[in-house]
Amino acid sequence: MSLTNLQNFAFNILKETKHNVVQDIVVTELPPCKLCENKILSVNFESFTILLCGHIYHRKCIKKKFLLTTENKCPLSDCNKIIDSVVSERRFSESSSQSSGTSALAEMLSDDFGLGSPMAVSPLLPLLNETTQKKRTRELSASTEKSFSKKVKKTGGKKVSSTIKQLIEELLTEIPDSGRSLEETSENVSNFLQLSERIDHAETKNEEASRGLIFSYFNFGEAVFKQYKELKPKFGKDGSEVIVKKEVRVVIPETKCSDEALRKRTKRSEKIYKLFNSIGKEKIARIRSIPPSFILNLTADETKYVMAEILTHKV
Repeated sequence: MSLTNLQNFAFNILKETKHNVVQDIVVTELPPCKLCENKILSVNFESFTILLCGHIYHRKCIKKKFLLTTENKCPLSDCNKIIDSVVSERRFSESSSQSSGTSALAEMLSDDFGLGSPMAVSPLLPLLNETTQKKRTRELSASTEKSFSKKVKKTGGKKVSSTIKQLIEELLTEIPDSGRSLEETSENVSNFLQLSERIDHAETKNEEASRGLIFSYFNFGEAVFKQYKELKPKFGKDGSEVIVKKEVRVVIPETKCSDEALRKRTKRSEKIYKLFNSIGKEKIARIRSIPPSFILNLTADETKYVMAEILTHKV
């Protein structure tokens, strides 16, 4: 069942209980149970089941149907998929719904509809309480991007994790002969396949090679940027980006790196290159305790913050 259908499902429950959240929202009514033709939702919230194909039936109806068939198939004639039930609802008791009203329903919704299903439905309720879809999207996105930050502290009006502070401290700490043993040669800087394979190789090593992984991402990002810079005067910004993207895809087999994995790898390498090309590639060798995964997952704002802190640091 898609997120859109789940959201509509939640709207229908709130509409059935006359919740003021949906007063100004046009709600698509749920189709009736195809086995008994009665409404899926009623005042007493009769138990129902959502099948993997997305169709909804009263639980008592679908149980009878499954008992009479050798295979569990969706009863809908134009579906007829062999499935197992994905959501098995416990009955919302009349006493709980009437005594606590919509507040009880809201509590049940925030607890995955009170269903014990593996589907993550609970984020729907916060969505209903926001005034605009854009605001909801921004907040959810920001929450996801910062999920890896630890022990958040407020500094200068911005939330900065203690791990980012530790990263900045390490980047500012000089180490004798930094980078000489870890920095790999980049004679064939335009060999995207070779550089991508270096990333694969570095990712399989232990924590001691974490700086080597960052170097590998830097070199890959540098190669992409140089190729883009070379093509830009002739093909322009958009044209050169498309050409470089195609060149990278052609030389790196999909068997080695899927489209999605390559897109993520290219994006991360671009971020690492911009960061350390700005503050100095040699600073990669100063990283000691920060795992590479943390650096690779820095958001755009966090990357800019680290960059600004390093560049404006007074010796």
